[in-house]
Amino acid sequence: MELDNLRNFIKVADSRNITKAAEQLHLSQPTLSRQIRSLEDMLGKPLFERSFHKLSLTAEGAIFYTRAKEIVQLVNRSVSEVSNKGSGHLTIASAFGAQPAGFDILIESFMSTCPDITITMQNGTDCEITNILGSKAADIICCAGIQCNTIEKIDTHYHRVLGVLMREGDRQSNNSSISLEDLSKSRLMCPDGVGSNTAAAKLLSVLLPGSICVRYDDPGSVFSWISKDSLYLVGYEYLIKKPGAAGVCFRPIDTLEPDDIFIYRTSSVDNPAADMLMQFLSSFYALDP
Repeated sequence: MELDNLRNFIKVADSRNITKAAEQLHLSQPTLSRQIRSLEDMLGKPLFERSFHKLSLTAEGAIFYTRAKEIVQLVNRSVSEVSNKGSGHLTIASAFGAQPAGFDILIESFMSTCPDITITMQNGTDCEITNILGSKAADIICCAGIQCNTIEKIDTHYHRVLGVLMREGDRQSNNSSISLEDLSKSRLMCPDGVGSNTAAAKLLSVLLPGSICVRYDDPGSVFSWISKDSLYLVGYEYLIKKPGAAGVCFRPIDTLEPDDIFIYRTSSVDNPAADMLMQFLSSFYALDP
């Protein structure tokens, strides 16, 4: 059953004259008559009582007329809503290592589906993202280990695991994980800007008092130190995908709980583009991976 046939049936019912309806629809009278007959054949019931001068709906036709109008009105409203929501701009901010699996691909897919919605991507430390979350300087935020009351949030069911990056062949690289005791005896480089409630912050509160720590801003600039000086780089697994990470491996810290990754929406309720993106992401992350 085609939507145009429903619209044409409604026009005939309103006009009560198939010739007049055909003129208004810019169709020939035989073409419109065939459409009405086709509907009646499909339903197995007559929709009109026919007389020489006019048409009137049968009981079944009156029921079908009501439902046909509801369907057409729903389609028209849906098209209008999609058209109005199909444009705008969004800013997405993500903490380093806090994007759930498939996030980049989903954003690319969303942008292909909604080409009139432009998206700006930002990355930052946990502290920077916490500030953005508090100031609502971005519409959508991906972060880990940070709980916040916002308009809407998605539990992605993914986690950010804190660990240590070391050179391949290091004595600790033979283990599947590394302990805090071993770390306390090691020379560490620790990340700047960790959030106060994250696994990294809890680790640093334990290790900083008794360890030699070198702060870094750009992990790519310190990979060479790992190989040369047997330093350990505290961080997340995504770092081994960075340029310059050849010969570097990642081992999780075995006694720390991972940080849950959430997607927060901070923009106001009257941002249709944010509505669309959150619904799009929710449909993917609604179930456990």
